[in-house]
Amino acid sequence: MTRQPALSLRHDLGPFLSLGIVFGSVLAFFLWTRLRHPTASTGRDIALVTVLIVGFYFAITSFYWRYRIRFDGVAITQHAPGIPPITIELGDIERVSLEVGSPIGRWSGTRPMRRIAIYSKHTNRERPFIDVSLKHFVADDIRHLNREIHRARPDLELPAHWD
Repeated sequence: MTRQPALSLRHDLGPFLSLGIVFGSVLAFFLWTRLRHPTASTGRDIALVTVLIVGFYFAITSFYWRYRIRFDGVAITQHAPGIPPITIELGDIERVSLEVGSPIGRWSGTRPMRRIAIYSKHTNRERPFIDVSLKHFVADDIRHLNREIHRARPDLELPAHWD
């Protein structure tokens, strides 16, 4: 197989903007209530809470920015916070499926709710798959990745509407 330029899936800005709207609304509500009752708090209290809310937003978003999927023409690699990187070579892919998670269960907190899962033939008891979140990555990049997988492995059945 020949190497091609690497494809790194781009992050979709939707979840980050949504989270920003939520945190911005909380901050605006806090500031509005404090400005209506100026004797209830000092400027230092307002500044402290503002810094904490903004800092918490950036901490959460930086956590998700570290979640990356990369395809170099030979293998797919997932880097995600809290777990070791996993690489699956194209020849080792067993199946590719569209999955919708449950909020309850073994993987509920560690896997994206809506995802394309790429499973390896070589079973690793800890992580036999790579998750590609449909919420965190640009849809066209996910389709491009699936087309590249299909080009290299036409024997695999890909999820409908994602090829």
